[in-house]
Amino acid sequence: MDIVEAVLGVKEHESTKQYADPETLLVPMFYQVVGMLFRLIVHYHDYISKVDGIRPVPRRGDLPAIHPAPLTVAKEGVYTQFRAKYDEFVRGKATFLAELVPKLDQVYALPLAEFSFPLELWVQSVYRAINAFAHDDDLKILDALRVLWQGRFLSLVRETEKMTDEEAERYIQDQLKVFAAHRRMLA
Repeated sequence: MDIVEAVLGVKEHESTKQYADPETLLVPMFYQVVGMLFRLIVHYHDYISKVDGIRPVPRRGDLPAIHPAPLTVAKEGVYTQFRAKYDEFVRGKATFLAELVPKLDQVYALPLAEFSFPLELWVQSVYRAINAFAHDDDLKILDALRVLWQGRFLSLVRETEKMTDEEAERYIQDQLKVFAAHRRMLA
């Protein structure tokens, strides 16, 4: 069966109006989406391990000329949450991240004006979380990853805030290459 991308238009989730306060809708959605995604990765591990490379998927339909509404992100609030939750869920608690802790601690120590969560560090954290979750379906793994996701989200906002929608979309799509380059980490 061939897979295609169907253009359905611009969908503005109610959650996109809550980016100013991720704790309200995005964090619960994170647990639902990432928890299910990780469980599916574990379930289809044998099939996934045989997939080689990435191929483009044909698009059916034309992209609409309209753009999504601008998002408002309370960077200070996300930064404060990241720092508070890092101590609560990551530092000394997320053993699956042990090798990454020195780099993660460096990210944690950055002031908001210089905040940057490198993509490669995020990708390595995600793969380590997937592997840990495969051995122990424990929400504490998602707790730690959620904190790092908030840090990466803040970094992504800072990285793309001066880009056009098209530039930001390309930037996000290009991140797939980094995930593909580290795919061997998936145990």
